[in-house]
Amino acid sequence: MKLDKINRQPNKKLMEVAETIAKGYYGGHFSIFSFSREVKFAFGMINSKEQIDFMLGYHDINDAITNAIQEAIITKNI
Repeated sequence: MKLDKINRQPNKKLMEVAETIAKGYYGGHFSIFSFSREVKFAFGMINSKEQIDFMLGYHDINDAITNAIQEAIITKNI
């Protein structure tokens, strides 16, 4: 079984934006999860397996970060 390559290296500028949002709206917290088949990113503190399971998985960490930033813009009205 061939596994797709997963990009686990975040873009520096994207991380700067994520860090700014985390500091301003989430007490400085964000979470990155890297699994064998996917990566996940979320603002705030993730405290349970159920929360991890609920998160969308991606093959590129930059897509995961971008999605979280877009969601934060909408939900926090940034």
